Amino acid sequence: MNFKYSFVFLLISVYTIGCMDFSDTQKDPQVRGKNKSPLTDYTPFNCETHNTGRSLGKAQASTLEPRNHNFFKQYSYSSSQDLVSEPKKSNEKHFYSAEIYTARTFQYGKFTARMKPAAFRGTVSAFFLYSTETQEEFDIEILGGAQTIVPVVHPCEGAYTITNMAPTYFSEFHNYSIEWRPNLITWYMDDIKILIVKVTDFSAPKRIMLSGNVHNEWDGAVDLTKWKEHEISYSSISYFPYIESEEDFSTVAEWYDNFENPLDPTIWVKTKATQGGSEIYTLYNPDNAIQSVSDGVGQLDILLTRMQ
Repeated sequence: MNFKYSFVFLLISVYTIGCMDFSDTQKDPQVRGKNKSPLTDYTPFNCETHNTGRSLGKAQASTLEPRNHNFFKQYSYSSSQDLVSEPKKSNEKHFYSAEIYTARTFQYGKFTARMKPAAFRGTVSAFFLYSTETQEEFDIEILGGAQTIVPVVHPCEGAYTITNMAPTYFSEFHNYSIEWRPNLITWYMDDIKILIVKVTDFSAPKRIMLSGNVHNEWDGAVDLTKWKEHEISYSSISYFPYIESEEDFSTVAEWYDNFENPLDPTIWVKTKATQGGSEIYTLYNPDNAIQSVSDGVGQLDILLTRMQ
């Protein structure tokens, strides 16, 4: 009798275990803490049906938006955390930074920046491609407080992803790449693919842009009482052309700058000011772009400094 009940109990147990869902024990790869490794998969997005039509042919007839768009508001800290210093006018700037861009434009190719971003709440370290004619952008924005990288296509609502970064990405140089094919944009952090976007009509030639900002929405409110000087560092920028017949990129860089020589004004142009929205607390000062050489290794630093 006891054996019979034991056998029935065993059958029920085996059936119950077989029906259990263990999926909850596997962590969602999109949920990572700051100290976890970056994502090893990527987020696909189709921008073909989302293009707002800022082609070169339509550029003259359209009202262009500012480059500093508000994509990241939903990822900011509590909106109640306002500036904690003395009250300021809503459009008043608090910081100097810098922006430099290439005098020449590029169309298609692989673009790589070896970069060390700033790690402070409110800082936005940027490397991106930008068309002055159409205001198309392929961005890499790194938020220092949240320690996340945000690749973006603009104008294409929703064409971005959020990826957490390990702390070493803020203390060491790493490679950040944008691969631009005629109908596809792909972003990499070192060899980790983090976003791929299908596109149409984003063919306008673009400049390579390097910049830093202090923003009060993308990465949370800025605590002015704790602010000190920060810097965004670049050790090299390279461009590998796209070979249409091979549908791939050259393995040899056509253009390269390792900042071992003073910035050549025929190659790099410094922005003198910006007209960003009231949530952007930065004015671009050419003096905040500093090129230096140490032990034979060149470096470009964009300084984020508090206005006096």
